[in-house]
Amino acid sequence: MWTRLTGFALLLLMGIFLPPDMRTILEKSETEIVLAPQHGGRIAQIYVRGRALLTDATEHDEYYGSIWWPSPQQQWVWPPPPAIDQASYEVAPVENGFILKSGDCLVTGLQLNKEYRLLSDSQLQVVYTATNVTDSDMEMAHWEVSRMPKNGRVIFPAGKAFEDKGNDQGFLFYQREADLQHLLTYDQQYFDFEIMEDALYLSGKKSKLLADGSDGWHAYLREGVAVVKVFEDTQLEALAPEQGEVEVYVSKEAPYLEMEQHSAYQLLKAGKSFRWEVNWLFIPYSETQMTAEEVAEMIRFEIEERKLNH
Repeated sequence: MWTRLTGFALLLLMGIFLPPDMRTILEKSETEIVLAPQHGGRIAQIYVRGRALLTDATEHDEYYGSIWWPSPQQQWVWPPPPAIDQASYEVAPVENGFILKSGDCLVTGLQLNKEYRLLSDSQLQVVYTATNVTDSDMEMAHWEVSRMPKNGRVIFPAGKAFEDKGNDQGFLFYQREADLQHLLTYDQQYFDFEIMEDALYLSGKKSKLLADGSDGWHAYLREGVAVVKVFEDTQLEALAPEQGEVEVYVSKEAPYLEMEQHSAYQLLKAGKSFRWEVNWLFIPYSETQMTAEEVAEMIRFEIEERKLNH
């Protein structure tokens, strides 16, 4: 593994038009992780065998890549807190990667570290550490939001149904099997649906699904690569208010969707930190149609091989 700061000529070839000092790269074999320390410390792009897995800055100069927000959203007013989402992060090298450190966020009272380690050409380990820099206790959860091109397939195991959440603000809350039957498959065990390239909504006029998952993973399959995010499974009762464990958002204005997940919602005492680990797996698959159960078996094999979620 080796790392480098990019040059502008390389950025042009990659199709990412931002100054060279805004890019840091992790590379192993045919996998390349492009980080943007000067723009919220986000993952700007991921290339696997030459294929771009995320929506990059050429599609939208602000809503691109993979970022972190504090959860629940009701604790801050849109847009996301700039110190966390948009500002520069300090960069420090570590084995197989980098730690990116934010400044203190006055809006949330948090300071955030993002640790990225490319453990192999098929596994990126991301560790978020949020520290309460105030003198008061607070409650919060982690929230990872990853923007990916449309025209792919979403799969994750279904968990429990919400109780009487309603379907306000354009959101779909998974409440009963009958509510979202068209998004579920294999005897209601999996959410399994495609988001077409011209999709403006997820279902009807609803743009976002909020659901409880199970097994601690969700996947997006597109052009022969399954992007799987693996995390500690959170029980329905431990979720942040008005949030799902797994969320899927379809943008009406831009050609991307968001694959999102939340940690447990917990008390964070003054001066203390809350660590959350997410492992990204990049799994090649046959273009032939697989059932949801076949996809799940493929993913669970890879999770077990790496001893994740144990």
